[in-house]
Amino acid sequence: MKRHPTPEDRVVVHANETILGAKTVIGHDAVIGSSVWLTHSVEPHTTVTIETPSLRLRPGSGADIVAGRRDRTLADAPDLSPMMAAEILFLIVTLEKPR
Repeated sequence: MKRHPTPEDRVVVHANETILGAKTVIGHDAVIGSSVWLTHSVEPHTTVTIETPSLRLRPGSGADIVAGRRDRTLADAPDLSPMMAAEILFLIVTLEKPR
């Protein structure tokens, strides 16, 4: 049983990336950037990068809005490493996708 992704010809994969899925195919001449978390196939001649994470936390209740709390970003959480910020952003994007 196949367990690993399939990279086609001339694929460039940079450091600290994660590519998962037996059905994942990385098309020829694609470039996968550093710290990318990839769980789906990529078309040929595609460049996949992760931009600086920008996590926005929205207020959870009406009380927060009344209290005047603003949306917060990762800059408000200086103890977060860039890798942890990228993982949190990945989880939020994954959870917010319509099913």
